[in-house]
Amino acid sequence: WVLAKTDFLKRYYGSVLGLLWALINPLAQLALYYFVFTVVFENKQENMVSFLFLGLVFYNFFAETSTIAASIALRICNILAKRMLPEMVILRTTSAKAAGIRASR
Repeated sequence: WVLAKTDFLKRYYGSVLGLLWALINPLAQLALYYFVFTVVFENKQENMVSFLFLGLVFYNFFAETSTIAASIALRICNILAKRMLPEMVILRTTSAKAAGIRASR
């Protein structure tokens, strides 16, 4: 949990909007998708916002977890080669990071 919190704070340190960007970006993305699917494509589906939100959450969680896992594996490949660290630790850390970083990118 400490690793996820540290990575989250480090990611937005020094940016203009800081941690607020972690909230603004997904909401803007959701608003854009809602506009496109309801106005442009004229979709009359009930609860369209809920479907879009859940889709964005699952997609971004998978994308973030995959990206973080690949970058961590490249950074610590020497530790993995020596088998000093179990693979499950990396999997749990990357999942916690992705869940803690943001639900939508």
